[in-house]
Amino acid sequence: ERLMYFPTWIDLKGADAVPETVHHVIFTEKEIDIRNKTVLVRTKSFPACHCKLTFRCRWVVLLHHQLESHNDCIRKTVDILKSLGIGRLVDEMDAIDKQQFICDYLKDFVYMAHPVKSESEHQLIWQTVKAGYKCIGSDDNHEILTAICKCHILFKLNGARFKHLSLVVSVFPKCCDEITDMQQKKPDFELVTDSEMTIDVFALHILLRKLEPKGVLEEPTTRMQWLRNVCDYRLIVERIFSHLRQRIETIQHNYGERCAKGLVTIRHQWTKVMILKLFVEHVCNGSPREQTEIESCLPFWVMLGLKADMKSIKTFNTVEIFLKNRNKAVLKDYFGQMANCLVCEKPIESAPVTLPCSTRHVLCGACFNHTVGFNEFECPACGTEFPVDFNPEDCQNREQISKFNDFRIRINKFFMEVVSQMSFAEGSSPSTDVIEKIMSYVTGSGENKSAERVVTKELTVFHDTIDPTPVVRSFLLQHMMLMSGDHWKKHLSIYFQQTSELVEGHGPVEKLKLCLLVMFCMEDSMYQQFSKVEENMIDVASRLADEACSELGTEQPFLKQIKNICKTRITLSVAAKHLHRLFTSTFTTVSQGLQQLFYSASRLCDESGTNDWPRRFFVKHLCRTYGVDSYQRILRESDEGYLRWVRLPEMDAENVRILTCA
Repeated sequence: ERLMYFPTWIDLKGADAVPETVHHVIFTEKEIDIRNKTVLVRTKSFPACHCKLTFRCRWVVLLHHQLESHNDCIRKTVDILKSLGIGRLVDEMDAIDKQQFICDYLKDFVYMAHPVKSESEHQLIWQTVKAGYKCIGSDDNHEILTAICKCHILFKLNGARFKHLSLVVSVFPKCCDEITDMQQKKPDFELVTDSEMTIDVFALHILLRKLEPKGVLEEPTTRMQWLRNVCDYRLIVERIFSHLRQRIETIQHNYGERCAKGLVTIRHQWTKVMILKLFVEHVCNGSPREQTEIESCLPFWVMLGLKADMKSIKTFNTVEIFLKNRNKAVLKDYFGQMANCLVCEKPIESAPVTLPCSTRHVLCGACFNHTVGFNEFECPACGTEFPVDFNPEDCQNREQISKFNDFRIRINKFFMEVVSQMSFAEGSSPSTDVIEKIMSYVTGSGENKSAERVVTKELTVFHDTIDPTPVVRSFLLQHMMLMSGDHWKKHLSIYFQQTSELVEGHGPVEKLKLCLLVMFCMEDSMYQQFSKVEENMIDVASRLADEACSELGTEQPFLKQIKNICKTRITLSVAAKHLHRLFTSTFTTVSQGLQQLFYSASRLCDESGTNDWPRRFFVKHLCRTYGVDSYQRILRESDEGYLRWVRLPEMDAENVRILTCA
């Protein structure tokens, strides 16, 4: 509610003309020497950037309170300026001088407020502000003081976007020159417009054009420079994407229609760049076939097309087809032309297995693994038995097999990274088709002559890497639970059903491992979800306890039962934490929220009936986390009715230690 007006060299109140040598100062109160009425003049431009100021005079206006709207801010500031001599002088200019005044003012203002690194960057910014200020506030754009205030507001509202431009310029100094050149040569390009601000998106578009891989991957030096550029640009690209996502989530539409379309194109281009980067890093670099694989990069780039998106099935299938084609070519180079597997009649995609029978039958790795994995040591085609310790590599070229296996390991690592970084990026889920496709890689069907079995596979595009042991992989499961929305539950149910079939014939131990895997993943995801909300964790735990109690004794699907167990574990873990704090601190008062939590935990344990494991879990968690002494102290000092549930009457001190270590 205070304002300060400090003429630096001359008092302009009532002045008839604007002096030639009055300098601009717009700074905070800390930078003002109240006693001497002087202001330290600084700019945000780099020291190496020498600029010639064009505007003749400056003033300081400091507003120390928040105004409700842009119009209020503009009106208040204009009233202040009109009460000053300089404001009256500016307001009395004719129309021609006013336009020149705004241009001169903006040129100097940009030097003061933005870290300008080049003349072209300076020109782009002040022209952008001049073209866009009319959309701020009311339609009154004729008054020059109003126009200047709008320019300030526009610059503040788009401060993050101007910083994005500065980041791009820091890694590619000629960016603004290329934007200017493109504006002149391609006026029909969608980002060339005065109707909305596009320079930061334009700069990103120019930057990604520099990452096209034509002619840069063949030589190791230029290839490493390309990879370094991708890493340097990644922070900028993801920062801009994150800013756009935040604007959408908070309904702050700073980006216009042209920018939105431009960012979609840029996102597709960036996806292509990241896929190719991962391929070069995992498959090409250091490989015995490095040069051959590098030659496949450009065709891969072309295959990905103009709308690369690993969340869509089209791009996902493109990557799968490319990898299978590369695998086929490498297989032919190492082992020559081969027929289909005699058992599954599918093309062999891994190192062939030649059995020691008279006809030297050849199988794929999957069918051989099925045979020996289920203790069937005979040729599936002719019935000839072979030794239990038969090693396929003894009959073939070990060096060729080793090189091929190295290639397959690289391909699978690349595919895992692509799925992890691109398909599940930004916390959003891929399409249903992509989820089902990935699930087909993790769980599938294998056949032999007597039965069909559900088996697990590595996360890979090759059907012959089936693992005959019931090892359930959590990669897909963890990503599915972190996806936004509720539709992941459908996929999780399918996954659980398939993997349950997998472990059905291998005893209760494997099924228990599966249940624990699902439970721990689900519990972690619930904790992550709760960390993003403002609700107090004590209130969350009480609510979860009530939800779990309401479903006790009812028929629930197996997956729902596991979720209720997670709710119970979270409730009792939070209760244990606060009970320990309560009995080990000097505070003796119990808040209403804590009382409700302890009551909910008590009800949960009591209504479990003959199932005493919720209470036992609480004791184990408390003792393992905070020590047996903490639990015994609670038993000694607690005489409150709402804490009766913490006691296990049949347990003495020694039995508590046994339970804790069990």
